[in-house]
Amino acid sequence: MEVTVVRDSRGLGFGIVGGDRAGEPINVASISRGGPADGVLCEGDRILWANNHAVEGAGRDNAVKFLKLSPDGAHMLVARGSSTRDANQADFHVVK
Repeated sequence: MEVTVVRDSRGLGFGIVGGDRAGEPINVASISRGGPADGVLCEGDRILWANNHAVEGAGRDNAVKFLKLSPDGAHMLVARGSSTRDANQADFHVVK
């Protein structure tokens, strides 16, 4: 599904996990209550594309870069309910 998260003064309002190893998916790990991603993304959503760039296999650093490309927010293609990692793990990155 395609979604758009509009950036506010606090950022995009979600954290990601994954992308540490080659080919590992990037998943939504956390969502800030009341933030821009609240009601748009769900914990465990797998991010496939962000701002016209393939996130699959790109690694976490590149995924963060792609998510931050637009100053207005992030347009994403996500797969719901396909998480392969525990979203409660501590190795996540908050996207601002």
